Amino acid sequence: MLRFRVAGLSGRPARAVLRLRVTDPTFESLQVRTVPAFAEDAASPLILLPSLFAVAKVAGAQAGTWVQWDVTRAVSGNGDVNLQVSGPLIDPARFSSREGAHAPQLVVTPDDETAVRFATLLDPASADSFDADVRDNLGRTLDGLEVIDAPPGLGVPGRFIGVYHSLIGGVFVTHVATSDDLRHWTHHGDLDAHASQASLVSVLGGGFVLTVERDAPDAQYVSTSNIVLRHYESWAAITAGSFSAEANLPRTLAPTAEGTPELRVLRWGATPAESQLEITFHYLKHIEVDRQAAGLLTNFDPATWTPQPVPLVNDVFIALGTRGNLGDRADVLFEGRRFAVLEAQSVRADFSTWRWYLYDRDRNEARLLALHGPAGPFALGNPSVRAFTDAEGATTLFVSGYAFSQGAAFGEAGQFIALRRLG
Repeated sequence: MLRFRVAGLSGRPARAVLRLRVTDPTFESLQVRTVPAFAEDAASPLILLPSLFAVAKVAGAQAGTWVQWDVTRAVSGNGDVNLQVSGPLIDPARFSSREGAHAPQLVVTPDDETAVRFATLLDPASADSFDADVRDNLGRTLDGLEVIDAPPGLGVPGRFIGVYHSLIGGVFVTHVATSDDLRHWTHHGDLDAHASQASLVSVLGGGFVLTVERDAPDAQYVSTSNIVLRHYESWAAITAGSFSAEANLPRTLAPTAEGTPELRVLRWGATPAESQLEITFHYLKHIEVDRQAAGLLTNFDPATWTPQPVPLVNDVFIALGTRGNLGDRADVLFEGRRFAVLEAQSVRADFSTWRWYLYDRDRNEARLLALHGPAGPFALGNPSVRAFTDAEGATTLFVSGYAFSQGAAFGEAGQFIALRRLG
């Protein structure tokens, strides 16, 4: 018997999914049905025959996995949702309770036409092109690929600039490359070793600002990481790895790890000393789970760096059942609305439970994205989503991310690129 309390809806949801963690498997079918309100301490809990009032059913459940049912019909709006899960008497299943490490989850997706339309466009399975395990012309993986338009007049040999990292000799190395079609990438330089999760912006005067997550060996924690920013005065400077200014930001929210930075320029003068940048990132809270944070950096001076957690975002995802990490995010405008595609891990340390969510920053709502590759479902991280104009003047939606081997179909693990022509 399960009870969930739903709040914050303006009507019927677009979708509701019940998720339970299996501790004892069964090969038989399991059914879910709605039931009247019940008391947890009732001496005789309500029991219905399996054939009556079924909302959804699934065939079998393997131990150590999540099993889920589409129970949209059971959720009409705000209020209590009372459910019963039933199965065979001969081969019963058991599930983790709310007191366990994997509490039951009811994932409710609000009904919002704009968000639903955007969510549909993000699915790689229906994109115009899909490339798995993408690499540059040197054969290096394009992990964590972030892309910007190449500014005109700077001598950039391509329409687009990408920054990414790859693992070389056990060390993360960040690179820069260019492309004309968003699918094929030509390497132009190594930007830093022990650096990953890069984010790049172009600034007035023909320069670039790069931010990375820098890792360093640590005797106590094996490795620690923090956020580093660099300014490059030109395209020639960035390909040569020659920066004019650097800001090495101290960790203030976590003792071991702060990273996956994303940059936004709020103000830029003639030099980095006349600037203000907004940085969103994650921090490893209590050396246990990553949570979202944000801060401002003024004039490239680390002394001005005073980041704060973002409870508005963190609380939404915790309520959705996130017991693992909240990591990378890709902010994007769609039809005038501020969205972020955000990676979240349902179960701590279980890479197969990484998923992307569409978070509405204006409405403070999040929905689980049902994304697939051509061969099957994904366990996804490091979202990158942007709209670009191609050589023919058409708008192309660029969707890229990392498919973990623990949850990807055969041949689809690694960084992928999906393109959708919007017209």
